[in-house]
Amino acid sequence: MAKLFNAINDLSDGSGSGNLSGFTGGVVIIPPGDYDIDPPIFLRGTDATQRSNVMIMGFGNATRLNLDGTYASGLFILGGTSSALGGHSVRNLVIDLSPYVMNGINVNYVTGAHISGVKILNVSGAYSGVYVGSAAEDTIVSDCRFDNCTRSIFVYASGTNFASGTLVTGCFIENIPSYASGSYGIYTHGGDGLVISDCYIDGQNGDCGIYVVPNTGSPNNVPQMTISGNVISSVDHAIEIYNNKGTTYT
Repeated sequence: MAKLFNAINDLSDGSGSGNLSGFTGGVVIIPPGDYDIDPPIFLRGTDATQRSNVMIMGFGNATRLNLDGTYASGLFILGGTSSALGGHSVRNLVIDLSPYVMNGINVNYVTGAHISGVKILNVSGAYSGVYVGSAAEDTIVSDCRFDNCTRSIFVYASGTNFASGTLVTGCFIENIPSYASGSYGIYTHGGDGLVISDCYIDGQNGDCGIYVVPNTGSPNNVPQMTISGNVISSVDHAIEIYNNKGTTYT
């Protein structure tokens, strides 16, 4: 884990000259192999600089990260304490979160985050493979695979922040385990302008493929969103929308 922290902290901090002046970030490549990692990994870095434009990239199924500790907020933290951050991404690796209860990737206080080609295994309880927090904007979750996750993707809007512009597309969700307070393929608590498209959800024991409830703040309603082109099977309800006036099942 120390090597990964050091690699992120070694990326540009904006103090360079010429074309690098004011630019932060870069790419950290994790070679093929199995790695035991203590969370959390902050893509912004752990020094005084909060970096934008940081990408963590593996080699698909050949790069596997196994948890060696727990941090409920997530293994990878995309974002920071400032909404001025942008462009964090995690691509092309496998994350096995067993036996811990936690988020795989936590996106908050960042614009333009992109998670693609990631396979996330074994999320139990009320946690998520990918968590998109209310202060995130324009997050893309594409071509990811989730296996045995009680909430594969959780988009959460609260107060005056709406997790706006989130796109979930081309994801494969399977083997949703049963859980006492509900298990879902995609769970959205608001999410203004959310698009869920071309996903395949095979629930096995899951309650619902796509579950939509209102934003927790004001206005307390279901915002505008688009759900199209998805294939959903083996769940109690394919899509469930709760709009404060009753629940709609499809």
